[in-house]
Amino acid sequence: MEKTMNELLLEMKEGLAALAFENPAKQAHESVEMIFNITLKLKDFALTYVFADEAEKIRLYRDYKPLFTSELYYYLKIYRLESERPESLRQQKGYLRKKIKEVEDWFDDHKAYSKYARSGKTDRDAEFYLPGYEDKFYTPLFCFDRDPAFCTAKGQDAALLLANRRLLAELEKQFSVLKQNSGGWFGLPKLKWTLKAIDLVELIYGLYLTGAINNGKAELKDIAETFQQVFDVKLDNYSFTFTQSIRFRKSGSIRLLREMIEAILKKLDELDGK
Repeated sequence: MEKTMNELLLEMKEGLAALAFENPAKQAHESVEMIFNITLKLKDFALTYVFADEAEKIRLYRDYKPLFTSELYYYLKIYRLESERPESLRQQKGYLRKKIKEVEDWFDDHKAYSKYARSGKTDRDAEFYLPGYEDKFYTPLFCFDRDPAFCTAKGQDAALLLANRRLLAELEKQFSVLKQNSGGWFGLPKLKWTLKAIDLVELIYGLYLTGAINNGKAELKDIAETFQQVFDVKLDNYSFTFTQSIRFRKSGSIRLLREMIEAILKKLDELDGK
């Protein structure tokens, strides 16, 4: 049995190492698909292998199966984490804090099993790890755990215990990075926009309409979001601000951009005079 388990574990390890995508959600999605197929191979082996005794069968479901299914659950959670992550860095901190709380709540709800798993006790192993588990209230995450021949009472909990330990570490690491950057944007000095919000809207539209960013391919919302993050300012309905507030100014001009031009020309005159 150990030979086959080690071969499947190596296949999973090499498969994960071969996946390389810049998009973390796509990376996690591909990982889920790959590990799911390997888990089906594990199921085929478990249902056809002749175990030497009950202890060997428990060992497969207690020690080996969670090594595969925990990876499956972990990458499924990472996929959901990344695909539902808000764009705004301000919102991401609250989002990660919520996700951390969800994992901590899971540990609180499964204290008894976690304690048993850590204790090294074996007196309930037959109850927890022998297949044949059926419960009409049991809601498995994947189809293979709907088959009583491959499902155990604590199989899902054993996998989630491993997956959530790893997930919690990843969430806390990401939260720590955001927290460290809260004094600035990605480690840069913190800059605060001190003029009116409408003035920043003028600047954003000026850059957008002149195609100054990404050769004119940048979306207006992306430029606006970047400036909001850099200058720690919130622009509510900036499109309306531009089309209405600026459009109907009594002066009929774009104040900030005009002042910028005048300031630059004045500075150039000063340099010419030196």
